[in-house]
Amino acid sequence: MVNDGVSFTSASSLSAASFYVSNLPDYHELDPSHPLHIYAGHIPSDPSRRNPSSTEVTPHIFFLLLKARRSADRERIVFWFNGGPGCSSFDGAMLESGPFRIDGKGGVKRIEGGWEEYATIVFEYKTFDTYLAGESYAGQFLPYFANAILESHISVPLKGIAIGNGWMDPVHQYPSFLPFAMQTGLLTEDSQKPLAIIQAYQNAKKTTDRCMSFINDTYVSSSKPIPPSINMYSVPSCGLNWPSDLVDIGKYLRRKDVVKAFHATQKSEAWQECSGRVHQELRNKKSPSGHLLFPKLLERIKVLLFIGDQDLICNSLGVEWTINALEWNGQAGLGDAKVQGWSVNGSDAGTWTEARNLTYVKIFNASHMAPYDVPHVTHDMMLRFMGVDFSLITEGSARIPSNVGLDFKPSFKPIVDENMPQTGTTVPGIVKSPEQDKAMWEAYYNAGSAALVFILLCAAIGAFLWIRSRRNKKRVALEHDAEEVIPLHTTRGPSPDGYHSPVNGISSNRKNVKNNRIEEGNIFEVGDSDIDEDVQRT
Repeated sequence: MVNDGVSFTSASSLSAASFYVSNLPDYHELDPSHPLHIYAGHIPSDPSRRNPSSTEVTPHIFFLLLKARRSADRERIVFWFNGGPGCSSFDGAMLESGPFRIDGKGGVKRIEGGWEEYATIVFEYKTFDTYLAGESYAGQFLPYFANAILESHISVPLKGIAIGNGWMDPVHQYPSFLPFAMQTGLLTEDSQKPLAIIQAYQNAKKTTDRCMSFINDTYVSSSKPIPPSINMYSVPSCGLNWPSDLVDIGKYLRRKDVVKAFHATQKSEAWQECSGRVHQELRNKKSPSGHLLFPKLLERIKVLLFIGDQDLICNSLGVEWTINALEWNGQAGLGDAKVQGWSVNGSDAGTWTEARNLTYVKIFNASHMAPYDVPHVTHDMMLRFMGVDFSLITEGSARIPSNVGLDFKPSFKPIVDENMPQTGTTVPGIVKSPEQDKAMWEAYYNAGSAALVFILLCAAIGAFLWIRSRRNKKRVALEHDAEEVIPLHTTRGPSPDGYHSPVNGISSNRKNVKNNRIEEGNIFEVGDSDIDEDVQRT
């Protein structure tokens, strides 16, 4: 979450202890032997203001850090970003890759399958293998963040980026709505509305706005008989009150004792899932779509694109079209890369395809927020993507059996988990050697004593956003331009922008498109829609 308008003490006076969350209200720990260690609060994001006065207003970033609960073969850190643009990454912590879930009693509980089990989430350690991860509209800015890090002198060992159900390439993703809707049975070929859409689709380069209007009309008309009957984020679900936990998450994060526990008291406004102000400030009419940076990134780091197969808005078909339209490392698309089956705990989890540093994973029975639906499956995916050596892990959910094609996890000897109630059953594990036990505890001691260093990565990202915000404020207000923003607003009918679409700001501006390929230029603006801040979005 990014904010400005907060007074600060100097960055040099901040310490790790001042950010430690010692007691999270109504939090129920699942495993006291491996508890969560949480750090949170506001940090300055303008590197030029090292010693501001106590009354000076400065830009800042709010962060939430979850330290790894268990040791793996090496230390890793993951920075998670939600989309929007302008939506809080507490969605990730409470609904996706994080360990928190609403307990139904006004508090929160921890679940297994959170990515913090073997990797520290969000904050910064200079020597840790670093990964950037996010979902939805993060598919636009994560490639830019990664490219900025790789081209800078920041000593951050960036190893890869992971984008889930990403909105990356409007030229290929918008046209995928219709065929995907027909594949999933939301539309049928023999009805008049789809036939009209198909006709508009054939002339899409000249009539994109008309095409989107047809889709909107179909969406609304399909919803009226059994209102509301379509969930654009999760096709099998009915209705837009999704995920159902959002209401209780909002209530919990607005509690005064929770705000105090997270050290978030310097922001006067209550927590909201998505900020219209941030959405409006993230404007850049000169930025090409983020996916165009993939060929450059794939020369140096790994990229993971994972897709829940039940998502309509950022569906698998559109992402596959995007991949196959790209050229990287000397070849086009996935080429003849083998599509392998992927199994977790004896059940089919999805498909797995790797080609020249790119990993494409389709996750079965998962929505726009795949970690929400199948946490253990997405956790296994992330561990594999990060190259975790499973043979060196002695405990935890990494022992859940899985395989990609013929690549099976090591065989584990059955042991009784002493931390679980003794029911006569065993769980898979490895008998720990003295060397492994010593290494494990040394890793914990080292992690526990490491200083939380407030250095270049968060500051660079914060400065980048702040400088761009300052530049935008100096611009003369322009007329609203038709553009492409991620369609994640659930308000139906005419939007505040004047566009009639199922989401705020759905429109298409297919400038600079030749032979179905995108040229550099003014093709994508990050945010230009008036967002109803009370509308829940991901």
